[in-house]
Amino acid sequence: MGLCIGKLQLDFCSCCPKKQKPVPKIISENSLEVITEIVYALRENARLYRNFGWFCLLQVRESDGHLNLEMANQILTMIENGSAPANRMISAWNREAAFALYQYLRANQPLIPESIQSIVLDNNNCNINPEIVAADVLGLIDEELHHRQKTLLWLLFQLFDCGIKVSPADELGGNTWPVSTLPLFFNLEDHRYLNDWRRILMIFVEMIRQAPNTLDDVFNAQALRVN
Repeated sequence: MGLCIGKLQLDFCSCCPKKQKPVPKIISENSLEVITEIVYALRENARLYRNFGWFCLLQVRESDGHLNLEMANQILTMIENGSAPANRMISAWNREAAFALYQYLRANQPLIPESIQSIVLDNNNCNINPEIVAADVLGLIDEELHHRQKTLLWLLFQLFDCGIKVSPADELGGNTWPVSTLPLFFNLEDHRYLNDWRRILMIFVEMIRQAPNTLDDVFNAQALRVN
């Protein structure tokens, strides 16, 4: 996977939480349903947004002249209140849905409890294979998190996996989106982690790749929903 690191520090720091936040409350069933619709719609249209950096979620800004902020705020309210929009509405407003989803996630970051993410951030694990660390983290997520929280992570990992597959893979034409999403999942307020971002990123990408097999109960439930 290619990565463009020219503006890494700026993009990375801009998404970091300003202060440590408590573990967010468990997402409601209705809010999860809305996010599920958004994720499926974004995945279906992934190739249309392959040039948007990290699959349009971070690249869509309030200053984007093509963004309808009124509609984005309306979709954000739907996510927060759990009032499901019509499928055709999400399909017609992909940018706005992506922007709303990202704003919701930022308000609830980090999405992984600190007791679990510490395995990734611990420098004592720097010599352990990223695949092994990722498997351990996913195992704890599977054991300790509420089913709806697991489903939310699984949906996001599926979305990001789709984004990786449709994004440029060469070093010069790569993108920074996997790095930019790290603060959504890990508390990176301590800037010492900036020097360790490659290792953290490798583990994160492995988590994305392994999630369908590790979080199999979520995977099977979502497969039944689709079919």
